[in-house]
Amino acid sequence: MNSITQKRVKALLEKRLILASSSQMRKNLLEQVGVVPERVIFPEIDETSGRNEHPRRVAFRLSRQKFEKVVPMSDPDVVVISADTTVGLRGRNLPKVENREQAEKCLRVLSGRRHYVYTGVTVGVNRRRLTSVVVRSCVTFKRLSDGEVSAYLETMEWTERAAGYAISGIAGVFVKRIEGSYTSILGLPLLETRQLLHRYGINILDKLR
Repeated sequence: MNSITQKRVKALLEKRLILASSSQMRKNLLEQVGVVPERVIFPEIDETSGRNEHPRRVAFRLSRQKFEKVVPMSDPDVVVISADTTVGLRGRNLPKVENREQAEKCLRVLSGRRHYVYTGVTVGVNRRRLTSVVVRSCVTFKRLSDGEVSAYLETMEWTERAAGYAISGIAGVFVKRIEGSYTSILGLPLLETRQLLHRYGINILDKLR
């Protein structure tokens, strides 16, 4: 965790924190800025998007549902943070792929096009005291050859990934341009997350002064 020690990290937190997410990347991003969750809980919810439901709305709704699933398990003095990331193309939500066929379909749809990544973040202490934001970033892929698509499918990196790719991995070589928050594309926008945590008594940088 760079030069920040575990003891120093605990001093940064005025309240305990629970991360409601199964994403190792989100946990890594929090720890990158010196915030170590006391607990990580994997909320089990139905992540199916509604018919014609916009990706922004899906990210907002699922981050809220994850929060609501976990917050009854926490103590009143515990802050809960949850997040969900969706990928949209022309207002249509691209799925979290479950098989090779879905992954190939997503890659070919994204090839040579720009698409939007939405990450919803919810932070709060109970169902009456919570705040949510959705951050939108734009990603443009190069035009992919058949060979590139086939080679990427062999990596299995696409497994259980929204839209069938991981920008933090090999798929990064397909990215021609990014507009917006890179950490949001990874799964947790650090700028907005810091602002939300500050509202609930968790200060990332203030204690370092």
